[in-house]
Amino acid sequence: MFWALKILIFYFLDYKSIKKLIFYTIKILIIIFYTRVSCWSTEEEVT
Repeated sequence: MFWALKILIFYFLDYKSIKKLIFYTIKILIIIFYTRVSCWSTEEEVT
């Protein structure tokens, strides 16, 4: 099942698209991480 999904992903997306997808995924994760960290730091300052 997994290999079939992998083939479909590589069939529909070329290498550049995959690179872009990974880049944006990492960017989103970093943004989420920083927003959570900033929220925790502000909560600590308030308390």
